[in-house]
Amino acid sequence: MAVYRCYYLDSADHIASADVIHCDTDAQAQSRADVLLAASGYPGIEVWDRSQVVYRARKSDAPSRAMAVLTPKLSDDPRDKLRAALNRAYPGTDDDRGRAYRTACRQWFEQLSEDERWATVTATVAYEKGQHDKAAEIASQLPPAPRFPP
Repeated sequence: MAVYRCYYLDSADHIASADVIHCDTDAQAQSRADVLLAASGYPGIEVWDRSQVVYRARKSDAPSRAMAVLTPKLSDDPRDKLRAALNRAYPGTDDDRGRAYRTACRQWFEQLSEDERWATVTATVAYEKGQHDKAAEIASQLPPAPRFPP
C-alpha cells in the first residue's frame, strides 16, 4: 500500500493544508482525493506519490457522486443527535467516512441556535460524566442531526 500526500489548494493554488492517505493504486488515490475535496472547504487538491504529482482537481472537476457519498442523511433518532453532539467536537477516525461525518456534524452544529448549541454542550458534559441517559434525553430535544454511518 502506497502513501500519498494530498495537498489542499487555496484559490491562488497555494498549499493551504495537507492530508496523508494510504491507497493501493493511483486510481484509488484519485477517487479518495475527490471525496476529500468535496468534503473540504478548499477549491482544489493535488495528490503526490513521493516526488510525482499523480492527480490534480478543482471543486468543479470533482465528481458529483463524491458529495452524495459524503452527505449523511438527517435523523431524528436521539442516538444520532447525541453522536452528532459528541462528534462535532472530538476527532475520530481518519478514514474518509469518519472525516465526512465529523464535517457534517460541525456544519450541523454551526446552524444551531445559541440555545441548541448550549444543549449540545450540556449533553456532551453529561455523557462525559457517565450520565448517558440524561445526555440522550437532552439530545432528543435537538433538531435532526446527521445519521451516524453504519
